[in-house]
Amino acid sequence: TMLLLPLLGITQVVLEDFEGGAKLPWNAIEGAYSTVDNPAGGNTLGLNSSAKVGSYTKKAGSAYSLFLAELPTALDLSTNNQFKIQVKAAVASAFILKLEGASGAIEGNKNIAVSGEWIEYSFDFSKAAATPNLKKIILFFDPGVDASSDTYLFDNLTVGPAGPCAGIAPSAKILDDFECQRNIAYANP
Repeated sequence: TMLLLPLLGITQVVLEDFEGGAKLPWNAIEGAYSTVDNPAGGNTLGLNSSAKVGSYTKKAGSAYSLFLAELPTALDLSTNNQFKIQVKAAVASAFILKLEGASGAIEGNKNIAVSGEWIEYSFDFSKAAATPNLKKIILFFDPGVDASSDTYLFDNLTVGPAGPCAGIAPSAKILDDFECQRNIAYANP
């Protein structure tokens, strides 16, 4: 499935959206996975109107329980290296999106500062553009916390070409410049 955004000149590839069933061969390691109806509520930002979403419940007692899909062919990060995923968590926590293969791996970490709301997270994996054989997409929810057994909803995993912010390293000194430095999540108190 491809989503074309001709006005922006961007071609985005939808890796997973759960409509009509899972597109990727997801495997829950030390946890439970299912495709579920998108629950009512928690969409005040209007980000996710999908009928179906993925649901992963982390296994208590496992600090790094993981959720992965192994692709039949390697990802080509030379062109498409900007990943986006929408996540809805019941609690504030964190997650890791990791791409892995026989020749290496790259990962990005995001804090989930807003609970009970669909939030879209972006990952710039342009540094791995020359890494061949990346076939695994791995999600770690609430990494390093073995007492966690929360359920995380996720949807609309996409990859697209590098944009104007590709290669710009996050700066801890800038919270949000509304361009390339988007290092904070906003919540309505």
